[in-house]
Amino acid sequence: MDRQPATAVAYGGRVPPPRLLRWRAARWWLPPFVLVVALGTAAVVLVWWVRVPPAPTRADAVVVLGGNGARLDRGLALTRAGTAPVLVLSAGVLDGGCRHLGEPVRGAYVPVGRLPAVPGVAVECLDPVPFTTQGEARGLIDLARSRGWHHVVVVSTTDQANRAWLRVRRCERPQNDVMVGFSLVGSGSGVLTASAYQLAGWAKALVTERGC
Repeated sequence: MDRQPATAVAYGGRVPPPRLLRWRAARWWLPPFVLVVALGTAAVVLVWWVRVPPAPTRADAVVVLGGNGARLDRGLALTRAGTAPVLVLSAGVLDGGCRHLGEPVRGAYVPVGRLPAVPGVAVECLDPVPFTTQGEARGLIDLARSRGWHHVVVVSTTDQANRAWLRVRRCERPQNDVMVGFSLVGSGSGVLTASAYQLAGWAKALVTERGC
């Protein structure tokens, strides 16, 4: 006795129509495909489609956020070019953190002997709490208000820029007294790695950490 295919047995002894066979196959690959498309779209819109204000030619301070990429070099270049008389470095830019560099001054720390000298530029180190982009934005705005700064250049990577701008706006409102522009450098990480990291940060910013 000839054995019928399992698909035919499941369909009452008849061979299922091709459309049904295609749908059964799609049940396995369609969900992961939709997930990949959704994550890719989110990465493009939130991470790589950069929508931040440009850096002004003159400012009260240049603030370098912590992380990878050539951030420190860009911050030094901007201050050497006369963009601002103060260079503020997040603790993540320097090995060992701020507390190993000097004494606290108004919530910031002054590095001693660890950076190339920039004539006429004061270099300070910001120790964000928490040690995240959220903490950096909060510390940036608090420091700017305590010093009377109204124009600040933030050095960030392209993939972090939109999220950093969201964090800064949340801390700067409703006063709107600190104008922030961005100077961007490459991420220093691969596209997939940077996208995954930034999307995780966006999930926190949009769901669990919606304040300053």
